[in-house]
Amino acid sequence: MPLFNVSRNPLKQEKECFAGRSAEALLKEITQKVIVLQTESLNILHTIYQEMEKENIFFIDHNQVLPEQEEFLKDYFLQYVNPALVTIILSQDQSQDLSSNKAFIVVTLDLDSEDESGEKLHALIEIPKEIKRFIVLPKGENGRQYVMMLDDLIRYHFKMIFSFFKYKKIEAHMVKITRDAELDLEEDVSKSYVEKITVSVKDRMISDPVRMVYDKEISDDTLA
Repeated sequence: MPLFNVSRNPLKQEKECFAGRSAEALLKEITQKVIVLQTESLNILHTIYQEMEKENIFFIDHNQVLPEQEEFLKDYFLQYVNPALVTIILSQDQSQDLSSNKAFIVVTLDLDSEDESGEKLHALIEIPKEIKRFIVLPKGENGRQYVMMLDDLIRYHFKMIFSFFKYKKIEAHMVKITRDAELDLEEDVSKSYVEKITVSVKDRMISDPVRMVYDKEISDDTLA
């Protein structure tokens, strides 16, 4: 996934941060290292998936659901997930603050209009933090244990979530925004480490957005 910095309050270029380098140069170096680490983490995750399959444990997405799994997934969605979902329909006439430390599914619907105007509708679905990220499905007849990610479960039930809209195509992409989490432990020696971290965590809820991560397949107009 590519990274895109969205800081509203960028660090001053003339400020020296470390070893005489500017904040801008240091930020570029950090970003390059983060991208390398992200790639490494994805490779490790792929290896874990392969090892799990050797133990007869398989991850499935919304396109791989078997007929015998549909009822279980529907019941789970209606009982646990749907009541906790927050879906926001985006409008150009109304601003929306999307800069919280949360993950979203950005949904684009190509509306089925009679005049074929190509009208699109954009919506955001907030991924609930209080619900388990992994859904363990009943074992199949072949003894395989299936697991599904929460966001894939949500995608699988788009027809239910957007049943009020008539559309001919629907796309969805993950987006996550991170706020500034800078913490200076050497500042104000009168406070303990616990106090400093407590204040920092609270400040993070209102600090500046500094990074936006999004699916590389997302369209330009949806990203805009």
